[in-house]
Amino acid sequence: MKSNNKKFNLSTLLIIYLSFVLLSCSKEDSVTNPDDNNPPDPAANKEVKITSFTPAKPMWGDVIEITGEGFPNNINDVSVFFPGNQLSLSDSVPTGADGYTCRGTVLETSPTKLRVKIPYNTFTNSQGNPAPLTKNNGYGQIAVKVKDKPLYTTAEYYIYFKSVPYINWQGISPVGISGVYIRPGEKFKVEGKGFGITTSEGTLSVNGTSIPIDSVWYNVVAYGEGCWNMMATLPASLGTKSKDLSTYTVKYVRNNRSVEYTLPGLSLPKLSVSGTTLPANLTPTSTTDFHITGKHLYANVVRFKDGTFSEEVALTGAGLTATDVTAFVPLGNLLPRGDRTYTVILYDTILNESYGIIGSVRVIP
Repeated sequence: MKSNNKKFNLSTLLIIYLSFVLLSCSKEDSVTNPDDNNPPDPAANKEVKITSFTPAKPMWGDVIEITGEGFPNNINDVSVFFPGNQLSLSDSVPTGADGYTCRGTVLETSPTKLRVKIPYNTFTNSQGNPAPLTKNNGYGQIAVKVKDKPLYTTAEYYIYFKSVPYINWQGISPVGISGVYIRPGEKFKVEGKGFGITTSEGTLSVNGTSIPIDSVWYNVVAYGEGCWNMMATLPASLGTKSKDLSTYTVKYVRNNRSVEYTLPGLSLPKLSVSGTTLPANLTPTSTTDFHITGKHLYANVVRFKDGTFSEEVALTGAGLTATDVTAFVPLGNLLPRGDRTYTVILYDTILNESYGIIGSVRVIP
């Protein structure tokens, strides 16, 4: 009986001992595991430094990649600032009213790399169109702030921005006020920025119709990357045979960024005559057809007048974009009236408007 109790006591002690060992191991694991799962930030003791960034010439609103040293693992521990109108480069985080502090949005961070979105559309110009922060869309320094470390800036080189296209407060000329309107078939000027340095970098459209860009010009020395103007011609085909005003929406697109500007304009192109093959004299054996050349020859008739008498013939090929139309002298009707000289007038019966004398012809029976 004593032998059995002794065996029982030894077994009980062994079980208690093993339980104590296992419990001790479990406690050790619970202490060491948090350190294993949260290693120290490798950038904690390194100075912040920027070594490069891409792309070299981003646009406002683009995402850039900054490489360097001393960046944190925690996205909330880093702020990145871009050159604005009054970006401070002191050892403190830049502060100021909206429109002066250009804080980017940090998307990703690691000890050697940051991905940041540059601020965009932070204010509008006087027409309500999006405009970038900087005055000249030129260049300036990137600033990085990591926790309580001094503000680091790219002192050795500058970031140089490509301008986002926008139309400034002067807008489009003619501007559509005081009777000076944009007109189909004539040139207009767009004043603003971001129109490229060649005519092929962007696309221009009016009321959804693509039109060619005639020219662009800029002054990089005075205004940095982005102070440009642009010339184009409003197509005559966008006009209508009416004296009412039309609304024209001009849209420019470059690098997937666009700007629109809407203004009033005339509907009717300006008709002009540059020449005619109307003969000076006509006899019963003369050829009666003649051509009128010019721009926007939409008038639909030619009138022959000698005081009280008037004879009218239709024009062939008349239209808003016509540059050459054909008419004829109604010789069969004019000959019986004897030797007379007629004034020849270009006229539109729809608009009830004369476009002036295009010549005179003497009919000799």
